[in-house]
Amino acid sequence: MSRREQVLAAAGIAALAGLVAAAALFAVTAVLQGWLLALVFWSSLPIGALVLILIHRLTGGLWGDAMAPILVPTAITLPLFAILFVPVMAGLGHVYVWAGHPGVVKPDVVANYLNLPGYVLRTLVAFVAWTAVLLLVVRLGAGKLIAALGLAFHGLMVSIVAVDWVLSSDPRYTATAFGTQFAVQQLLAALAFTALFAPAIAPERARLDLGELMIATLVGNFYLGLMTLIVAWYGDQPDKAHWYLVRVESGWQWVILAAVILGAVLPFLVLLERKRRADAYWLRIAGASVLIGVLLHVAWWFGPAFAPGALIAAAGALVAIGAGFLLGWRRIAPAPTVAEERHG
Repeated sequence: MSRREQVLAAAGIAALAGLVAAAALFAVTAVLQGWLLALVFWSSLPIGALVLILIHRLTGGLWGDAMAPILVPTAITLPLFAILFVPVMAGLGHVYVWAGHPGVVKPDVVANYLNLPGYVLRTLVAFVAWTAVLLLVVRLGAGKLIAALGLAFHGLMVSIVAVDWVLSSDPRYTATAFGTQFAVQQLLAALAFTALFAPAIAPERARLDLGELMIATLVGNFYLGLMTLIVAWYGDQPDKAHWYLVRVESGWQWVILAAVILGAVLPFLVLLERKRRADAYWLRIAGASVLIGVLLHVAWWFGPAFAPGALIAAAGALVAIGAGFLLGWRRIAPAPTVAEERHG
């Protein structure tokens, strides 16, 4: 284990120990809610990477072949996140108000959808199916039919888990476009992570494709979020408008402003010029900016609905989960790491 990996492992262990101590002593709700926030962010990388692999299996192209040394190891970490979801599922009553106090939602909703067995079953089905598609396509070399079926399943499942994992933190709010936005943001996060290792993507054409894909997904993510806001705000829908009102108070307006600037505006301007889209340095700048913007966006989704201290716990969870993910990724993908260090 290299010195860098030792430091990463030590940080992850320390953060995890701090979270366990906090949960055991006084703050189990905040710790589990912060853990969920970190999980939603970090799981975007392998889920988005898997979808990009499936898209490439259908369409072909230089971009997928050049990015495979980064995308494939990222996707292979996906089963790890099924394990990391166990604490959330075990402490569901601490994480979601509908699980701890079922009376806050309509009885038929609790009976038919928002309940512990349903949440656990849907989450497990999603991870088992994603893992099965991953094995078939990446390990066994399945062709276009399996890739197409995998994408069709993902389109259904990501809409479901987007509601379960995120929107149900405030069960009064619904948005039919949220599943699509959730999926697009996962693609954006996976592309941004790939951009951090742009020096390992040798063909200039592939780097151009990466920059163009990032522009398309960040514009799509921004458009879906903006249109959902406009429809809710001007559509005479008080519950939906209230969801936004609490997220433009108490400092949260600055969080979403920073998310828009870092996750959309800045990388868009960086990648607008063709020359910069092919430049590994600028791709890495754009990738880092996007990932910070995505993290702030996820925090903005959850923060107002969570307990005091959840964001502090989320910081520790981001370190603990991120350390495990990155250490696993480096073990699976030594080649991009070496190339990145040589060129970077």
